[in-house]
Amino acid sequence: MNFQKTAFFFILLISFGLSSCKEQKGCTDVLAINFNPDADADDGNCTYPALKLHLHPKVGTEDFSFSQNYMINGVNVNFDMAQFYLTGFDFIEEEATNNYSLEETYLLVKADQNVYDLGLGSKGTVKDINFSLGVKEADNHLDPATFDAGHPLAPQSPSMNWSWANGYKFLRLEGSADTDGDGTFETNFEYHIGGDANLKDILVSGLNQAVNAEEVQLNVKVDYAKFFNNIDLATENITHVMDAPAVAAKLLNNYSDVFTPM
Repeated sequence: MNFQKTAFFFILLISFGLSSCKEQKGCTDVLAINFNPDADADDGNCTYPALKLHLHPKVGTEDFSFSQNYMINGVNVNFDMAQFYLTGFDFIEEEATNNYSLEETYLLVKADQNVYDLGLGSKGTVKDINFSLGVKEADNHLDPATFDAGHPLAPQSPSMNWSWANGYKFLRLEGSADTDGDGTFETNFEYHIGGDANLKDILVSGLNQAVNAEEVQLNVKVDYAKFFNNIDLATENITHVMDAPAVAAKLLNNYSDVFTPM
């Protein structure tokens, strides 16, 4: 009887030892939101946060609307079109070793649309975002028809492309202004910016947003009034870059002021 009891407990001990040594599977990537610190082997089911960019359109302190008039630089203004391309997203984390990029993502930002899909990110805290306003040189001279329908670089209506040689319109701002203050919007403005040399890097610093859920929205304010800093709408109301390079240069210098954390 004692021998049987001893053998029984010996078998239990071996079974316990084998079970305690059994490999535990789970997500082993610390940058995934379902990271399992107790996992010995990765199970291939890591989940990463889906990043969305909320670009909140403003004109000064007012929300943007195509049906509203705004006072910009002392001039009453309304908009007919306001859109631009963003690409080359870099995410600067609190831990510099965790920085990552979504370099190939393109967005066609329209003033009447707020939320855009960026792609999959990493768990952490996004301190700053860096991106470019425009289209990269490698893509700028491609035929828009080569892109699938729905892609931001596919043909648009109204068009965001001059030609294969001249490339895309990185920024398109159009509308009218009452430059003499008589209550009539008699002056049209039309700003079309493009050209490989005019791809502009922009840093939005101080975002400090936690990224720790399956879907995370990064919030940035876009102030369309800032595009017009130091621009006289009565005399500087048209540029397609080469026809009015000084006006184009002013717009390019204003880009960094347009984007701020919310």
